[in-house]
Amino acid sequence: MENKRIKILVIDDEKDLLENIETILSEEGYEVVTAFDGLDGIKKFIREKPDLIICDVLMPNMDGYEVLDKISNISLKPIPFIYLTAKIESADLRKGMNKGADDYIFKPFETDDLLKTINVRLEKFGINPSEKRVVKSKEDKNFTEDKIFVNFNNIIQPVAIKDIKIIEAQNQYTKLFINNGNSVVLKKSLTQWEASLPEKTFIRVHRSFLVNISYIKKIEKGEKNQYQVFLHGLENPVEVSRRYSSKVLLLIKNKG
Repeated sequence: MENKRIKILVIDDEKDLLENIETILSEEGYEVVTAFDGLDGIKKFIREKPDLIICDVLMPNMDGYEVLDKISNISLKPIPFIYLTAKIESADLRKGMNKGADDYIFKPFETDDLLKTINVRLEKFGINPSEKRVVKSKEDKNFTEDKIFVNFNNIIQPVAIKDIKIIEAQNQYTKLFINNGNSVVLKKSLTQWEASLPEKTFIRVHRSFLVNISYIKKIEKGEKNQYQVFLHGLENPVEVSRRYSSKVLLLIKNKG
């Protein structure tokens, strides 16, 4: 008899974010149940009996704290409960943990962070994530590309990794330049980006810049006899530092 898939209940009043999380988790092989507010979430919890819950903190009618209180009173066994929130004040974190929350996912978040947090919490509750999922292969035409979620004008939106042209270091932050002309600043270093980005999609050309290889139009020497990278859709080139010039030359050779 085939094992039942792991069921995850996601509760959030942001429709776009709810749909995006549902897509990500479904592609990972999870069975996903969504609820648009706390009251709906309680009803879905009773009816669907999920294995894990992801719940927004600030919602109309019933906030995430009250949702956790009610579920704790209803449930006959402990269930992993993860808060999804943009609030990072220590008092809010303590409040959630004191009520029994197992973890937090902070908005904006990356797909990898979401999946890793879920896996860790499932394993701590004795559930092996790999045993009860049906994961689609990347050859599947409906495969969802790697993406991150960012905050544009207080709306959490997905950004596909392939649509990021440049990642620029700005102290402990990085600025992402998106193909549609938008840009966003995230608290993540270039080194961290290099470690998490899909293989062979970006190249480090300077201590302050990662560029998306697919957007490179040409690479040529500038006035100072240093290489410059010209990208489609950007007027100004990105200077290549001597430290990374060998990588760029190898890229030129391979592309040629």
